[in-house]
Amino acid sequence: RYTLVGFSPELDWRPLTFLKPIPPNRVCSACGLMRKRTALLPCMHVLCECCHEQCAQDGSHACPLDGSRYEEEDVHTMDSGELLRREVKCWNERSGCQYTTTASGIAQHFLRECEHHSACCPKCSATVLCRDVRNHLMSASCNPFTVVASKTELNPGHLDETAYLTSFRGAFERQAEEIVAYLRPMAVDVSTHGDRLNEINHGINALKEAMNQELADATRKNHDSLTKSVCEMAASNGQLKECFVTNSDRVNNLSRSITSLENVLINTLSETRDVLSQIAPAVEQIRAEVIENSQKTLNCVGSVPRHNGLQTSLCVFFVKGVRSLQGSLTTLKRWADYESQQVYLGGYCMTPGVWLIDSGECVTLHGRYTLHKGDMDDAVRWPFENKIRMSVIHPKGGEECSVECKSLRGGEANQKPSASNNRSAFFPDQSFCLKDLLRDGYVENDQLVIKWELLP
Repeated sequence: RYTLVGFSPELDWRPLTFLKPIPPNRVCSACGLMRKRTALLPCMHVLCECCHEQCAQDGSHACPLDGSRYEEEDVHTMDSGELLRREVKCWNERSGCQYTTTASGIAQHFLRECEHHSACCPKCSATVLCRDVRNHLMSASCNPFTVVASKTELNPGHLDETAYLTSFRGAFERQAEEIVAYLRPMAVDVSTHGDRLNEINHGINALKEAMNQELADATRKNHDSLTKSVCEMAASNGQLKECFVTNSDRVNNLSRSITSLENVLINTLSETRDVLSQIAPAVEQIRAEVIENSQKTLNCVGSVPRHNGLQTSLCVFFVKGVRSLQGSLTTLKRWADYESQQVYLGGYCMTPGVWLIDSGECVTLHGRYTLHKGDMDDAVRWPFENKIRMSVIHPKGGEECSVECKSLRGGEANQKPSASNNRSAFFPDQSFCLKDLLRDGYVENDQLVIKWELLP
């Protein structure tokens, strides 16, 4: 169900049930309403013209859903006038109306032709079709009271008070007899269970006495074992004392040997320190010369790729799985993208690619790119605002179909990357029709050959 606004007084603000789901790029991601014009932001969120105007009033130009900023030139506007040609269900669907027609004609049917308008019955409060109100009021089903007959099927309204009490007493006595008959076997079971519980109690007492006896025996055995262990430990302590006395002389001799060795090491280290202090200036001079020569070598080597990267202005890549990308477009996801590998064009480190957008009439192929932090960012001009000639190369004759795309000035996507990469951007104004490329044979082996040329 969707709510239309701005189409006609008969349809505005009245939810409609469409037979087929509406593409998500026609429904506002913020308010959920459908207006005549929608705006597709670079972050792929959709805003109706009302929400889009609110974002532009304060000059922030930021998506209200994820906060990403955008430039007005990056917004792709779409017209939703064809919504009135889509088929919808009658508002009286819950009352049984199965009529369907275009959204522009549903008000005419509802106001002048539909026979499923309903009303509330004044007697039983049931919902009844207007055309059936008379028959319903005269039928037996229209009854505000529900009379439940008793088990004797006698109408209490025709019995006097004494007869009613007698009938109630009889029913009560029958229920009491049934309860007594149900409780009698339970009393026998309770007696049987009592005998069984006595047997269990005797068994538990016998088990308790046996466990106490076993516990006493185990305690006595553990005490004897512990006493024996204490005697053995005392004997071991005596032997250890004798060993300590015997080894004391050996430890003293070892201590004197270690002291003598320490003195020898100190003398050797002193002599080594004197030798190192003499050769230290020569080593430091050699180290400085090596660092200087290494820096010169790095400067020479680094200038080569920088010069080549600045001179490179053309790249060719393949878009593989074209039909798979086209097949991934659904009513819920109207776009798909493909990224190539990172390249350097005119010193800019970027990832070229394409973006497929289903605008309803045809699938269009746009250029898209992502700027990355590169080695030559300090040698190029920012923001990135160069023209790019995007060409589709015919696989057989080599013929090229080209468009010139201008990157939009400003915007976070074209600034010098402060992180590893910026968010992706695309060229909304220039594109190819995928249907024409398929027809003219540009797609071979399910892939397109794309050439990008950075123009000055």
